[in-house]
Amino acid sequence: MQWLSLHLPELPLAAFARPPGAPPLALTAGRPPRVHSTDPAARAAGVRPGQPPATALALCPALRLRPRRPDREAATLEALAAWAGQYSDHVEVLPGAGLRLEVGGSIRLFGGLEALYRHARRGLAQLGHDAGTGLAPTPLASWWRALHGIAEPVEANREGAMQAAMESALAPLPIAGLGLGPEVETACRRLGLQRLGDLFALPGADLGRRLGPELPALLERALGKQADPRPRWQPPATFASRLPLPEPVSAAEALLFAARRLLGELAGWLRGRDAATAELTFHLHHERGEPTPLTLGTLQPVRDPDHLLGLLRERLEGFEPPAAVTELALAAGRTAPAPPEQADLFAAPAERPAWEPLVERLRARLGRAAVTGLEPVPDPRPERAWRATEPGAATGDSPATGPRPLWLLEAPRPLEQPPAVAGEPERIEAGWWDGADCARDYYTAREADGRRIWVYRDRRDGAWYLAGLFG
Repeated sequence: MQWLSLHLPELPLAAFARPPGAPPLALTAGRPPRVHSTDPAARAAGVRPGQPPATALALCPALRLRPRRPDREAATLEALAAWAGQYSDHVEVLPGAGLRLEVGGSIRLFGGLEALYRHARRGLAQLGHDAGTGLAPTPLASWWRALHGIAEPVEANREGAMQAAMESALAPLPIAGLGLGPEVETACRRLGLQRLGDLFALPGADLGRRLGPELPALLERALGKQADPRPRWQPPATFASRLPLPEPVSAAEALLFAARRLLGELAGWLRGRDAATAELTFHLHHERGEPTPLTLGTLQPVRDPDHLLGLLRERLEGFEPPAAVTELALAAGRTAPAPPEQADLFAAPAERPAWEPLVERLRARLGRAAVTGLEPVPDPRPERAWRATEPGAATGDSPATGPRPLWLLEAPRPLEQPPAVAGEPERIEAGWWDGADCARDYYTAREADGRRIWVYRDRRDGAWYLAGLFG
């Protein structure tokens, strides 16, 4: 087995979207409130945990103070667990602290442990998480190493030597800060025990008598001498995630920054299910009033966060939210199995038809109803010889007709004088079966400026009409 632990010391701050260039941020907690967490800009200004808000503001007048949101921290951790499902089906959530993943079964899929680790680190950075990481064959050892940011795998130099390798890897770790409990840490200080190696050197019976019976069992689980079954976090059946903003915003770039993180979480959740989606909805929450929905759709299911972010960018072009946005939420629609070109995480995706991304961008900017496909219908009347359909979904064949333009006028335009026509007419007598019967002769003609037009003469009253324009 191989466990990868992710320690998130900045989880309270990670619960907020913080775009580059944002003002310094500090979170407060307690009564009376005190500074609990600070971002790098606030720390550089001298703001420290435990300070009263007035002191923090005196040190950094541009500081933004926000109350800590434990509920959003828990939701952020759940969203990260869903993202981590792409690396393992055994994810453990450590409330308020981080995650543990058993990644042994995914090593070959990613092309080796080092490649898997690099992929995970890159993904964490893209999501805005600064995580300490640890690798080890046992869950407890990987967590202790993550607390100190030790990601090198534990390797045995010969068969059957993993036990010694584990002791050697854990021995240098300081006892303080491993979560052994204040009583154990105090007793260790009194006995002059500073590192795990000092505990390994003591006989188990002596260790239990001096420091409590639970400690020897804990160390044996860390070293793999005892089984240490860990609970599995159950991923949600549908994806929904929310991200509060440190302050209300209306600018598209600030919204896109928050959306990038949500889309990264969605992509990880989809990869873990080997799925993709063709519809997702962002909800822009405001201080007052109902959220503003923004729905995006694709012609086929996808899970590429960069492509989806590009569609959102098109949607936000020229968009003015009705009020400043305080929180961004994302929900995915129905999922489908990932297309074959996306089933391999590292293979180059197959080329999509060039028109598909164009249609998706146009729909994102103009609205879904503004961009459709056309499908021929076996009806000789031009205005009824087609119907709107999904782009690329047309299956019918066009009936045999004379030359017809692609651009038909929404309604025929009467002509004051008969045009100069060329060629034989296309005669249409149809529609008696649906009450819209007609009798027309269609011709190709040219206007004075040389432009080709499509006209017809109504054979019942002799009137001429402009029906369409050739390119």
